[in-house]
Amino acid sequence: MPMDADGKFMPSVSDYSGIYFKDADPLIIKDLKDRGRLVSSGTVVHSYPFCWRSQQPLMYRATDTWFIKVTDIKQDLVANN
Repeated sequence: MPMDADGKFMPSVSDYSGIYFKDADPLIIKDLKDRGRLVSSGTVVHSYPFCWRSQQPLMYRATDTWFIKVTDIKQDLVANN
């Protein structure tokens, strides 16, 4: 994950290090345009998730997860409870 818990880019993203992820959007678009790699740019109106307390935009984060198929061990769990 190239962002810290506050939504700022980590030093590993040298061009945007310390910049809040939403504030970096126009900088990233400009960089892509300057390099000739921007295919299209525009505005799409859609709902975006915001924190109900702070009204700050939420960021999607990729995290490691694991799952247990509990149905296969349900009877053992109930018996041992």
